[in-house]
Amino acid sequence: MQVYFKDIEEQSKKVASALARLGFKKGDILYFVTYETAVLYLLQMGVWRLGGAVRGGYQMESEGFLFTFFSL
Repeated sequence: MQVYFKDIEEQSKKVASALARLGFKKGDILYFVTYETAVLYLLQMGVWRLGGAVRGGYQMESEGFLFTFFSL
């Protein structure tokens, strides 16, 4: 996916809108596990627009590590 700088605001608003329709709200934390970070900034900006936070992990970590990491 290719995103131009001039489109970041519009795209992050779309992400925020989609998350809001799914019930994401201020104070929520979005957890993700991925190694693909090319457009992760759009997700982060969308979450921030809604007053939330993000917490991410690497997909190759053990299940136990991720459980502990995300439980903090």
